[in-house]
Amino acid sequence: MKRFFALALILTFFALPAHAEGADIRANLPEDIRVFFSRAQYNGCVLGPDAYVEITGTEAGDFAFAALTEGSSQTLYGFTRRDGGGWTYWLKTASALPQRAGEMHLNSAYGTLFGTLYCDHPALEISFQSEEIEEYWNWTEVYELSGAGGQWMLVYLKNQLTAYCFARVYADRIVYQNDNGDTLSTVYGTVQRNLRYHSFAAFPMTPAAAREKLTQAPVLPQNSELTAQNIRFTGGQAFPVYSGPGEYYLRAADGAAKVSTNDWIQVFGTENGYALIQYAISAGHMRFGYIDQSSLPADARVPALGFSASAASLETDAALTDDPLGNGAPLRVLPAGSTVTHLAVMGDWAYVEVDGGGAPVRGFVPKSALAKVVTGSFQNGEYSAFASARIGANCTVTVAVSAPDAWQNAVTGYTLYANNTPLATASGPYAQGYSFTVALPEDVSVLGLCPLRNGLPAAQETITLPIP
Repeated sequence: MKRFFALALILTFFALPAHAEGADIRANLPEDIRVFFSRAQYNGCVLGPDAYVEITGTEAGDFAFAALTEGSSQTLYGFTRRDGGGWTYWLKTASALPQRAGEMHLNSAYGTLFGTLYCDHPALEISFQSEEIEEYWNWTEVYELSGAGGQWMLVYLKNQLTAYCFARVYADRIVYQNDNGDTLSTVYGTVQRNLRYHSFAAFPMTPAAAREKLTQAPVLPQNSELTAQNIRFTGGQAFPVYSGPGEYYLRAADGAAKVSTNDWIQVFGTENGYALIQYAISAGHMRFGYIDQSSLPADARVPALGFSASAASLETDAALTDDPLGNGAPLRVLPAGSTVTHLAVMGDWAYVEVDGGGAPVRGFVPKSALAKVVTGSFQNGEYSAFASARIGANCTVTVAVSAPDAWQNAVTGYTLYANNTPLATASGPYAQGYSFTVALPEDVSVLGLCPLRNGLPAAQETITLPIP
C-alpha cells in the first residue's frame, strides 16, 4: 500500500504543469519573438493582448514592436525582418514611455487620420491607459518611419498624465494644439525625435517650457569666412569639446565642456584630427569648439579649415568668447595690446587664438577691437627694407630700411599706396625709417610702399602688404 501511495505521488508530481519561464505573453506573437520573451530575465513581465504590432512592407523592411509591463515599468522592444527571414532584435527603450502602471496598446497608424495628423508614411502609434486615470488612452505618441535607414521619428504627442498637451512635432518646431487640433502656439527649435533616444520625461509639455529649452541652428553672417553644414549624428552620444584642435587647448565649463548628439550640430571643417563645431547648450547659449574627428559620422564629408593665420593685436580690452552668436559669455578678458593670432572673420567677429595664461585657447573677439598686423619686405643685394602695417581703427604703417652708407642720400622717402592710389608720402633720411598713420578707404585689398630714390619712385622695389 505504501509503495502504491508513493508511486501515486510521483505520478501526480510529474503530471503537474511546469512553471513557465519568461513573460506572461497574452498577445499573438511569431514563434521567434515568443521565444525571445520566454527567457528567465522576463519573469514577472506582462505582454498585453494589444501590446504587439507588426508594420511590414516598408522600404526599410519589416518591423515589429512589443511593450512589456512590469509593475509600474514600461519597456518597448523592436524587431526587424528582411526578405522573409526571422525576426531580429534591434531596439530597447524605456525612456520613450510613461513609467507608471497601466495598459499599453500598439497600432499601425499608416494612412490613418489621427486627430489632425495624417500619416502618409508607415507609422507606429503607442497608446497608454493609466490605472490611475479612467479616460481611455490618456497618453499617445506617433512615430513615422523616416527613410530607408529605419529611423522612427516622433510626429505627434498627446499627454494627459503629467500635463495637458497635444503637440505636432516637426524637425524644426513644435506646434501646440487644443484637443480639436486648433493651433495654440508654435515654438521653433529642435527636440530629440528619434524613438531610440526620445525621452518622454524631457519633452517640453508647454510652449513656455519649449521656449526655455528649444534651440535652432543659427544663420551665420553673410560676410563670414566660416561656413558650416548641419550634420546629423547618431543620438544618445556625448563628446568632449575643446576650444582648439587638441586636448591641450582650454576646455570650457571648468574642463567639462561636451556636446550631446541629441540636438543640432554645425560642422565647419577639420584641423589636426579635430572638427570645429557649433552646438547649443541651452536657449540663447551656444558654443564653438572642437571634437575628435573620429566622432563624425562615417558618411560625413567635411573639408579642411585652411585658416590663413596672421599676427594681430588688440586696440582695446576685449572679452574672448566661444559664443559669438548667443549670449557672448566670456572665456577670458584680454587687455589692450594683447597679441593674438588672427584666423578668420565671421560678421562683426574675429576668430583668434591666444597663448599664455595657461592652456592656449581659441575664440572670438569683436572685429572692431582688433588691429591686424601684416608685413612685407624687399631685398636687392646690399639694400633691404622691411614694412609692417597695424590695421585697426587707424592704419599705422612703418618702414625700416637697411642700406650701405653710400646710399644715404639716394633713398629719400616712401610713398604709401592704397590699392593703386597714392595715399601719403614720408620723406627724410632712410636710417630713421618711415611711418604713416592714415585712415584707409573702404575696400582696400593691398597696400604698396614705393621707395623714392633722389625724389623719384623706384617702382621695381615696391613692398606689397596684402590686407586679409
